[in-house]
Amino acid sequence: MDVSVFPPYPPPPQKCEKNVPSETRKFSVDPQITNLEVLYSLLAKAFDLKTDFGISYKVIEANGQESYLVVLSDWDLEAAFLRAHNQSIASKSEPCLNLRVDIKPFSEASEWDGNGTATTTSIPRELVSLQQSIGAGQKYVQNKLPGLIMNQMEKTFSMVQRAFNLVEDPLLTQPIRPPLADAEFRKLQDSVGQILAPEQLRKVIYLGGIDPSLRRVVWKHILNVYPDGMTGRERMEYMKKKSAEYYRLRDVWRSTMQRGNIVGELAYVTSMVRKDVLRTDRLHPFYAGSDDNQNIAALFNVLTTYALNHPAVSYCQGMSDIASPLLVTMGDEAQAYICFCAIMERLSCNFMLDGIAMTLKFSHLSEALQYYDPDFFAYLKHHQADDLLFCYRWLLLEMKREFA
Repeated sequence: MDVSVFPPYPPPPQKCEKNVPSETRKFSVDPQITNLEVLYSLLAKAFDLKTDFGISYKVIEANGQESYLVVLSDWDLEAAFLRAHNQSIASKSEPCLNLRVDIKPFSEASEWDGNGTATTTSIPRELVSLQQSIGAGQKYVQNKLPGLIMNQMEKTFSMVQRAFNLVEDPLLTQPIRPPLADAEFRKLQDSVGQILAPEQLRKVIYLGGIDPSLRRVVWKHILNVYPDGMTGRERMEYMKKKSAEYYRLRDVWRSTMQRGNIVGELAYVTSMVRKDVLRTDRLHPFYAGSDDNQNIAALFNVLTTYALNHPAVSYCQGMSDIASPLLVTMGDEAQAYICFCAIMERLSCNFMLDGIAMTLKFSHLSEALQYYDPDFFAYLKHHQADDLLFCYRWLLLEMKREFA
């Protein structure tokens, strides 16, 4: 979805000089992974803001007059995205959310009218504490991304597709060899079930994939679930032990919720996870139907248990996309949790507020693009898209949505 941002009102002091043109920004975001924290960070970077600010979005009233509604929470932002989406359907145009940034010196008092719409002179006092809580998030995005994409996002995306030859060619999409099947997998093990050549196993999978019926077994190997050198019997005992451990961890927070003591980190995590699982892969038969689908509940349990027992990582939007296919494939809540913990050993750095891992990935992608297609990189730079922000979801989720 495109986001158009009107100039800060009133402008920050350094931008009040005469003859300084008003600034606007237009960029694209993914509503599925853009929460209020991320949006604040993007806007702070876009306008180089060093003070508190509020966000409001433009709506057209029934009488045709324009007004602005304040965005104070993720729920408000979701409502704004939904309104923009519905308006685009009615007008048969691309969805675009028009935002306004309202700036105010920290020392001044807040003045907002009582009906929840933004005035033209202030920022709500509640945003002061909100801004303090998202300061780390602002630093994350500002360090991670050297700039924002300004214009022609859809054209840029199409250019990326052409540059990377994403139009499927039947000859190119054919696997080099047949998928790994049970008979071949057994040949890669010794008499007690130890994997003889782990690297060979990965090479076979890389070239041909895995037979769907075998994925539940083999994925645990390529996700490094098992310690090295385990026999088949030892792996069974290991999974049994880890499954029991999972249920103990899950029962701790579930018991707390049943007592009605939902506060602090538990309240935050369960709220975030619940919103995400209700919109993750809902078109897949495994998660389709009503919101009380037991598979959705299982995904909620997996993510909540992980977040509460890994406080340094906790929960971030996008994790549900990683856990979802694990649960579909394993068909078992505990085993999905074990696999999720294993994959997060490698991917948790993607979700850290310091942004170091994502910065490195963007750097590698930029260097690769400059080397393999300098003309296309020059095109992106000409359109102020050389920061590759449109690739953020690809890198964060390792193309999960693109190949789902």
